[in-house]
Amino acid sequence: MWVLDGDYITDNGNANGKVFVYVPRANGIKQGNYDPVILLVAPRRQQLLTLG
Repeated sequence: MWVLDGDYITDNGNANGKVFVYVPRANGIKQGNYDPVILLVAPRRQQLLTLG
């Protein structure tokens, strides 16, 4: 069983590396396996530098 949790699938017939192809939703249900999301790590500290 596949878990559908995105709007994109990978295209295996390409020599340019990993290529994603958009798959439209059917009745509001996502039909792909990937979403265009990049998780960012929050900074751990704040630092300020002033030059005069």
